Amino acid sequence: MSIIAFNFTKISAEKKQAKKASKIEIQNNVAIKEIGEPGLNLASGDNVAVKVEFEFETKFEPEMGNIVIAGNLISLEKKDAGEKLLNGWKDGKKVDAELMKPIMNSILAKANVQALIMSRDVNLPSPIQLPKVTIKK
Repeated sequence: MSIIAFNFTKISAEKKQAKKASKIEIQNNVAIKEIGEPGLNLASGDNVAVKVEFEFETKFEPEMGNIVIAGNLISLEKKDAGEKLLNGWKDGKKVDAELMKPIMNSILAKANVQALIMSRDVNLPSPIQLPKVTIKK
């Protein structure tokens, strides 16, 4: 598996009027919207190109704001794995977790960094846990 293209198609951040809350909950979610062929002849012999459309969303509760990032990536898969992904999606949107693992990790790596930048720009808390310095006595 090789990611050969990665694009964001929608980037949105909204900060709402902050409500008083003792605890802020941050929920991150990735949803796969579509899996199909990219419409480009990228396949070569033993490989199949697969296009995955996704939406990454971060919600800050209680109703503090949200970040939505949509995009797509093109992955070059071995022929049997690529066909398994494409056929699984066509047959009830069921995909093999092992095949999706590197794709989901790629989405999370790029979308989390973008969400971190956007949260800073609209003054929302960081959507991912950042390292902190601790002092040992």
